[in-house]
Amino acid sequence: MIATLLFILKALLAMTKALYRYIIPKSKKSVNGETVLVTGAGDGIGKEVALIYASAGATVVCIDINAEANEETIRTIANLGYAKAYAYTCDVSDYQQVVFIINKIEQEVGNVTILVNNAGILFGNPFCELSATEIEKMIQVNLMSHFWTVKAILPSMLKNNYGHIVSVASIFTIISMPYFVPYSASKFAVQGFIDGLQNELALNKNNKIRTTLIHPCITNTALRRGANATFSSLIPVFNPKDVAAGIVNAQRRDMVEAAIPWGLHLTLRSFLRCL
Repeated sequence: MIATLLFILKALLAMTKALYRYIIPKSKKSVNGETVLVTGAGDGIGKEVALIYASAGATVVCIDINAEANEETIRTIANLGYAKAYAYTCDVSDYQQVVFIINKIEQEVGNVTILVNNAGILFGNPFCELSATEIEKMIQVNLMSHFWTVKAILPSMLKNNYGHIVSVASIFTIISMPYFVPYSASKFAVQGFIDGLQNELALNKNNKIRTTLIHPCITNTALRRGANATFSSLIPVFNPKDVAAGIVNAQRRDMVEAAIPWGLHLTLRSFLRCL
């Protein structure tokens, strides 16, 4: 009985802290001079995230499998007169490519201090109509790319005891939908990955490497438009610029987890993970 009461009290305390932090968030930390790597920067949310960081004075490294789209992001940043940005073509689902590109970036640009794992792919069909190749590709791009980029970049962050890792999951980790079975599974796994990584980093009491998990709602991007599934009219679709602003805001305020556009993300899992 005493243990149960203590658990309830701790849960209530965690809820109170979460609510307080939502009402009175931390002030935004500066990203001026940071080196920010954004995957999937050629279009949609990734491109908008890159633009926001560049406007705030960060050196932006854009990675995308689509070289032409990626270069267009760099040109946009340059035309706006923002800080210098770099474009690298890479299939982030390929570990060897990731290792090669990260080594090149560290030599040509410097160590990455903020990593935004945004790249994603979606095939929205009934599960039995998806090919094995489509399922594997979603797992590789949506999940394994997080493993590969973090594995390549984290050593320099650990050496300097400094950095921030942002993982873009999905609202489908909270509310799953038909026709999104592998997609939801990959995003649920991202949630598990970042939770475990955060707890591992916390073993060092002096750790200064932060993590942020993002749950964007449905966003009007090429990924969403390419899905064959029909979304309910009750589910709003958001602008990539607004979602990108929410991602950067969460990172700059050191939020551990945020749903966009609902920054409160009052889920039981969010409370209990604070215990």
